Amino acid sequence: MKKNVWRIMLIIVFLFSYLIINTKVLESNNKNVFSIPGLPRPIGKEPVIITSAGQSTNTYIIKDISNRLMLRSYFLPQAKSNDLKEAKTIVFSIDYSPLSLKLQGKKYEEEKERIKELVDKADHIDMKIVSIVFGGKKQNKKENIELLDIVLPKSDYIIGVKESYCESYIIQIAKDNDIQITLVDGVKAIYEPFASIFR
Repeated sequence: MKKNVWRIMLIIVFLFSYLIINTKVLESNNKNVFSIPGLPRPIGKEPVIITSAGQSTNTYIIKDISNRLMLRSYFLPQAKSNDLKEAKTIVFSIDYSPLSLKLQGKKYEEEKERIKELVDKADHIDMKIVSIVFGGKKQNKKENIELLDIVLPKSDYIIGVKESYCESYIIQIAKDNDIQITLVDGVKAIYEPFASIFR
């Protein structure tokens, strides 16, 4: 009788331990399973259009990285669909800045419409779309999420900064649309995965 009790208790302990371990593994996998250090082979071609989705000055960081890589690129924060004629790849820096839009005399709805037209044109002509998501602890989450919803599902590759307000959101979009994604520890770490797009 005692042996049976011990066996049942051991089985219960074993099953409980198994469930705890697997839950932790699943949580870890759900967060990182699609994250890669960089692309295994280049997907981007020059010339490159670098533009903003939201008009944040973070776009200048991508411009500087492109210059360091000596890419043939055009820095057009307010690019329009007719600017895509000569380009092979478009890079979106997604980060909404109400102040920058105000200084330019633009409204958010105008910016959103510009981004929609750009994404539709790039998708139509089979241009590679790369999205850089800076994230952070944004107060303007609604506008940022709307811009993410426009650009990310059509992207060929996503680079995001870890521990931002939208980290889990962009991971889910990447999973749902089978898009390769790299999550980096900070803005300085964007260089390597960005380089992997072209090298």
